[in-house]
This record gives sequence, C-alpha cells and structure tokens, in this order.
Amino acid sequence: MSPTLPLELQLHILELALPPLIRRNLDERVRLCKAFSLVHRDWTKTAQRELHEHITVTCWQLDSFILAARDRILAAHGGGWSVKRLDARLRGTGGAIILLEEGQGVEWSAIEEMWVNMDEGDFAELGADGLRRLHIYDVWRRGLLGFLHALPTRLTYLGLHNVSLRDWSAVRLPALEVLILDLVADPLPWATLIPSHVKLRVLACRCNFPRIDTDTLANMPQLHHFIAVFDTTYRAADLWPALFDAPDPHSPPVRLPQRLQTFTCLATKYDPLPDDQSGLTSLKIACEELGTVLAVRLDLTNHEVRVFDLEEWAHSVGV
Repeated sequence: MSPTLPLELQLHILELALPPLIRRNLDERVRLCKAFSLVHRDWTKTAQRELHEHITVTCWQLDSFILAARDRILAAHGGGWSVKRLDARLRGTGGAIILLEEGQGVEWSAIEEMWVNMDEGDFAELGADGLRRLHIYDVWRRGLLGFLHALPTRLTYLGLHNVSLRDWSAVRLPALEVLILDLVADPLPWATLIPSHVKLRVLACRCNFPRIDTDTLANMPQLHHFIAVFDTTYRAADLWPALFDAPDPHSPPVRLPQRLQTFTCLATKYDPLPDDQSGLTSLKIACEELGTVLAVRLDLTNHEVRVFDLEEWAHSVGV
C-alpha cells in the first residue's frame, strides 16, 4: 500500500493549489473547491470554508441584490461559516444607495474585502465596519463624491479602477497601506492623494496618474513596492519626464525611499527614447545603492499593457 500524506499536509497542498485570491480568479476558486469537496470527505470541510468565505452577486435591481446577498450570507452562517469577501456587480441600479448594516442575523461587519462595480447607479454607503480592502470599478468614470462619507477609515487597501479623483481631497484614510490607481481621471497632486501621515507601503499606477518628479517617491518613506504601467513611452515621458524625457544636465538625480524593495516600470515601445537615458541611469544607480530590485520593460504589446492585472501584481508582493 502506498503511503498516505498526513491530512494537514494534504489540506495545505489543496490551499496552495488554489489560484491567487484576486477578483478574476474567484470563479475558478469556486470551481476547484467544488471539485475538491467531492474527492474525499476529509477535504470537504476545507473546501466548503473556501466556498463560503466569498460570494459574488450580479443584479440589475437593488432589492434583488440585497436579498441575494443576504440569502447567501445566511446560508453560510447556517453552516458555521463567515463570509469575508463580497463581489458586488451592479447593473443599472438607477442611482440607488445600498446600505449594508447589522441586523436580522446578517453579520455584514464580518466582510473584510469588497469588489464593487458601479454602472448607472451608485454604491454609496458601506456599513461593513470590518471592511479593510475595497476595489471600486466605475463604468462611467465618475467621482468619489458618493463614497466620501462612507469609506471606512480603517481601510488598508484601496483599488480605484476607471474612477475620477476630482473629489479625493475630502477622503480621510489614515490606515491606508496599499493604493492602486488604474486608469483614473482628474489626478491630483501626490501630496493631496497621499498625505505625509499615510504610511503607504505599496503603490501601483497605470496611466493616467499624477506627474512623478525626481523626489516624488522619496516623499513616501514607508514605500516598499512600486509599479508604473504606461501605454506608450511617449506617455511615460509626459508623466515621468525625469526618467524618460530628453536628458537635462541640471535636473537632480532620482531619489527613492530608503525602504523600497521593488521598482517596476512597464510600457510599450511606441516612440524611441532619447539616446542618453540619463534618467534611467540615475534610477539604476539609486536602486543599486538601496538594494532595490529593478525591473524595467519598455517592449510590451498594447494587449499586454491593457490586460496587466495590478491586483495580481499587488498579491505577488505579499498584499
């Protein structure tokens, strides 16, 4: 008889076999967990826990969304599970406001992470007090005005996708550690986006985003990981002239935060860079002095830039 691995090791292998816990993998995780639960009864409990820890609800009507989410959460609670993640995909809710609050045996406060798609309506009130990670996707690239008084101040992770930042000056997120700016509009100065009291550790940007100067990142002393994704090197020169524009002998060298561990820059090669890339040379020197891992690729295709997943990148650096 062949030896059998200890159950704890089997379950650990199962957990490692699941794809990363990011939005685009949620359906695949569900499929695999359902398959695992049918293999052996010893695996069922672990698979069910994974199945019930997150739910995805897609609805056209506000009432339908609330009822569907509530039914799913109650079903999980009935089995002794706690829902930690909610993927809310709203379609045409007509300006409705969703209020998630305690009551009727539904523990909204247990939800730690939410992905929210906004279409014609708004998702404005977030009463899930335990929320720490929030991803907002806006089809119409509107502002955050409806969210300003509703964003939990204890958020540590915020991903903004296709969102206008024109109302950001009223946002107060003192605990924020991870910020993703993905195709945002109306960018504000970095000092407004990330005040000095915010201890940001991870910053991911895909253009458009505020212009970066030689000392922009150095003013984020707690930053550990940074990535910038540009659709073209022309856009890179516009948003980060210190690195990609024609060399200026009078410009100061690039300065980086002392704790920076990784620096990644991606772009398509649409326009030729200057022969003397003194900015990139300055960046390489700064990374070598700090021991920062530098990855620069300026030869991606348009498709590669478009489908690059910033949430997956953030997961890869441990957040």
